Amino acid sequence: MKQGQASQEEQEKLALERIIFFSDAVMAIAITLLAIDIRLPQIPGEALPAALLDLWPCYLSFAISFLVIGSYWWVHHRAFRTVRRYDEGLIWLNLLFLLCVAFLPFASAVLGEHGDEPVAATFYALCVAATGLAEATLWTYASRGHRLIETDVPQRAIRLASMRALTPPALFLLSIPLIWLASPYVAMVCWLGSFLVTGALRRAEHRPSQRSRGV
Repeated sequence: MKQGQASQEEQEKLALERIIFFSDAVMAIAITLLAIDIRLPQIPGEALPAALLDLWPCYLSFAISFLVIGSYWWVHHRAFRTVRRYDEGLIWLNLLFLLCVAFLPFASAVLGEHGDEPVAATFYALCVAATGLAEATLWTYASRGHRLIETDVPQRAIRLASMRALTPPALFLLSIPLIWLASPYVAMVCWLGSFLVTGALRRAEHRPSQRSRGV
């Protein structure tokens, strides 16, 4: 009986690992497609330096999107370090998150081609926010009541992880008025600032709480 139970647990572990491997593969492909979308126009050789410089909006959208997908991968990686079980709800929410990730290279291409237009920047911000909200929903589903995560994960860590997941989509949504009232490039500076905020939250998660210090 114990041997059968151990075999079932091993199968569950392998199935969870397949979910993680599949997720990593989708995000790796999406991050690779960002660079493939940067195409140099057909030009004479002597015009190459100027043509390369003219592509700077594409470089900017590539850098932002690389950081976005990389940040979402990191949050996903940290979340699944504590996940020990799965169910159909987790699988479908994870697929929804991956659907959004797979769409980001297209949104990045739109931003690279039309980054000075408010519509393009707004479209990109909405796509990134939708991806972040899907990931936050995934984490909330898995962590609420320790449904699918380790039972010894403290509530403080769960709250900080939730804040870290919600910060990028919140900042991207809040940047939309700046896109229309100021400039899409002003909003892009705010987008880059979101990674500093999430980094600060990661550091806060590693610091012991006041209670654990005896304060």
